[in-house]
Amino acid sequence: MAVYLNIKYYMKYWIILLFATCNSLFAQEDASLVGDSMFLGQPSGESFTKVFYMEKTRIDPNTAAYDTLTGAGFHDAFFGKGDFDAKELGAEWAGKGLALLSIELLGDKQGNVRYVAFLNSGNPLGVIWVELEEAARVGELQIEE
Repeated sequence: MAVYLNIKYYMKYWIILLFATCNSLFAQEDASLVGDSMFLGQPSGESFTKVFYMEKTRIDPNTAAYDTLTGAGFHDAFFGKGDFDAKELGAEWAGKGLALLSIELLGDKQGNVRYVAFLNSGNPLGVIWVELEEAARVGELQIEE
């Protein structure tokens, strides 16, 4: 019985150590993706259906900043205040590699959630919005295996 209690006692510390190690590894992976390139696939027609171009048409002077190293808070900083035009991205963008600004989990009022990647369009007032799972499913995002 004493051996069992000692194993149980030490097991608690092993679990804490394992969690702390894994947690820091995941945090490093997330931050290291920002700035890496994501490559667009091929749309089935003249434009992408799960990849969009969003452009700010009115800028609020009190726009919040975001963490450019990790991408945290990008959605709120870019889309929080101001007006936007949105359109499907044209087929001329197919195959291009674009720098990742952020990946965020977004939800709606009905409780639906999805991962969205925000890519640098080369225009400081524009961003490319990628519905990650859907774009990968229909081939509009290149996935390396």
